[in-house]
Amino acid sequence: MKFGFVILHYNTLSDTVKCVESIEKCCQGHDYRIYIVDNASPNKSGEEVYKVYKDSVNCRVILSDTNLGFAKGNNLGIDAAVKDGYFDFIVVLNSDTIILQENFCYLVENSYRNNSFAVLGPEVQTYKGVDTSFSQFDTVYRGKIFNNEIRSRKVKLFFIRLHLHFIISLYIKMRLQIKRLKKRKYSKAKSVYKENVELHGCFLIFSKDFLKYQKGFDPRTFMYFEEHILYAQVQKLRLKTVYDPSIRIFHKEDAATDSVFRGIEKEMFRHREILKSANIYKKILEELGY
Repeated sequence: MKFGFVILHYNTLSDTVKCVESIEKCCQGHDYRIYIVDNASPNKSGEEVYKVYKDSVNCRVILSDTNLGFAKGNNLGIDAAVKDGYFDFIVVLNSDTIILQENFCYLVENSYRNNSFAVLGPEVQTYKGVDTSFSQFDTVYRGKIFNNEIRSRKVKLFFIRLHLHFIISLYIKMRLQIKRLKKRKYSKAKSVYKENVELHGCFLIFSKDFLKYQKGFDPRTFMYFEEHILYAQVQKLRLKTVYDPSIRIFHKEDAATDSVFRGIEKEMFRHREILKSANIYKKILEELGY
């Protein structure tokens, strides 16, 4: 089977190189191609990436003229992989992720044979442990539940809570110098296989079962809520998402945004984009009939 890997590059050259090296190591003996999409990196590192891989047989660099955000940027790489015929599996991975297993391709093929997934998410390991923030949200972020709140009289309270969270987080940033107000969930315990759950957006494996219906992400968001939208779309298509902890990756976390934004500026950017994407998510759920 053919594997396409899509890496969205933004500023962090060393992370992208390490990510590519991990792919090359795990794909020996398999038919694969890597698509690096430079999202108009302001430090011009996209040109450096191009120089590094311009003669590579298995790696293609796509330079975007503008910063397209997460969804549209990744879709550039997905479109290229589909056109080249590398779409039995398309792996969309952050540039600050590392594949940990040399038999990765075999594990993906085996999981597909056993589970017929449309989208698969691996166990995400971090410096703090196993990130379980998304794999456990099999009910909390179900589209219908979210949209019921949006449609109800609580809609104003919902956005007020977001704005209050923004103000409080800025205050804590200034006074206590902490990195995040809302901590992610981490676990030292062994993860378990799950089906039909929302997956972590840092590393997603699309099978051809999903790609025959939709070529990648909904392009309306710039950043945030992509996992929620994807999950709602997969559920509507009556396809399957799978969280398979037998496949493991490492995630450095926030390398791209940290390369541009720091402290309060990062919090302002994050909350601004969350508010935009929340409104887009609401519209998409209505379109899907939730």
